[in-house]
Amino acid sequence: MNKDTKIENYHGKGFLIDIADVEVLSHFIIQGFEQNNAQQKNRTFEYIYNQLLWNREGFQYDTTDITLEKIVETDDIDLMIKILIQTKNIIEKQGEIITTDFINSLNQFRGKDEQWDWSKPIYTSSFIKILDIMILMIKGEWQETDKRIWLKGHAPEGVEEI
Repeated sequence: MNKDTKIENYHGKGFLIDIADVEVLSHFIIQGFEQNNAQQKNRTFEYIYNQLLWNREGFQYDTTDITLEKIVETDDIDLMIKILIQTKNIIEKQGEIITTDFINSLNQFRGKDEQWDWSKPIYTSSFIKILDIMILMIKGEWQETDKRIWLKGHAPEGVEEI
């Protein structure tokens, strides 16, 4: 894995994260979108929703992203924050970790050449922290531009993780 993408807001503030982590996180954000029927709100949300689907499917590996920079209107900002808060609740229901069995079960959405074989779980606390950062970004309160985010238990030795 270990190929990075940058998630950023319209001010160019953001963070770097492993593409595979974004692909798994996208599965949960999709559920937040669907709970709000947000994919039908406007072209921006339709675009982001489709991008999340592509992320989860693994077909857009070189362009994996969550385009928060498209969220600029007040109503869109409010809805995206609501979606991300609901996504946090969805993830919390997984318990302390998202198991490798669960992550590998997402292969049902992926192409034959895009199958995963995850060997480490993902701590839900790491995804919650990423969603908190994304909320700060949407609010314009995140000041980092190139901070590399490592999930708990996935960072190289001696590197900070969340």
